[in-house]
Amino acid sequence: MKGLFGWHANPERLRVIAYLVYLVPVVAIYLKPPVPVPVPNNEKE
Repeated sequence: MKGLFGWHANPERLRVIAYLVYLVPVVAIYLKPPVPVPVPNNEKE
């Protein structure tokens, strides 16, 4: 997998930190519940 994905069995600390800096916000955004969209009221009074 090293040639295909750049996988290393012993990654450097900087690479691990970079993965975490990327994954933490992406997972947080992915798991965030959707914001409900208000339904417009088209009734005229």
